[in-house]
Amino acid sequence: MYQFYDPSIKPILTTDLEGGFIKVRTYGLFNYGYPDIILNEYIENYEELFFSIIDRIFRVEFDINGTWSHNGRLFNLELGKGNLATLVLAPINDFVKIITINNPINEDPVKYITKGLTNIYDHPELEVQATIMFSKEILAFAVEEIKKEGAINEDYSIEYENHLYSFHLTTDRYGKRLFQIIHKDWGLTPILNTNNKNRSHLQRMKCSLSSGQCKKQK
Repeated sequence: MYQFYDPSIKPILTTDLEGGFIKVRTYGLFNYGYPDIILNEYIENYEELFFSIIDRIFRVEFDINGTWSHNGRLFNLELGKGNLATLVLAPINDFVKIITINNPINEDPVKYITKGLTNIYDHPELEVQATIMFSKEILAFAVEEIKKEGAINEDYSIEYENHLYSFHLTTDRYGKRLFQIIHKDWGLTPILNTNNKNRSHLQRMKCSLSSGQCKKQK
């Protein structure tokens, strides 16, 4: 049961004389049966990550030996000396990214494509035209579904805001398999609401940093 939250346990940043990042760590988690956590490399929104972990700890929902995902990036904790656990992030190449392809003349987005689905999940990459309504949101949702279910096929579709999005399997210019997301208007009541989907939430992952298959756990 979620009993209380100790406000004294928060990430403390250590910098050099020029204000450069050295480390960030907690002090006091050992009082609650957990090692304190240290991060030795700078990442954006590190406070959000630390507070997500601390919140899970006080909810008795955090497995210190597990692998987790935060903002799409995998991490785990390596136990060391002195009751201290180092937060280890997967390399950038080990998670799925969404890349924007711009028009070289006016720099407007032309399409969005994924990078990493093939290497991590042995799944065709996804592509969607930027002019399609909710294109980036639908692409991000499809990536999350692949992470959760393991794969999608041409029978898969997404219904959102009276729009239908289907998936067409084709190949890119290099002959590699690729799913193109196709948009069709229709008049159904919305079923999927991605606006309520918090993709930055801390999630348990069934994998290791060296694993090629990663699935969320409740």
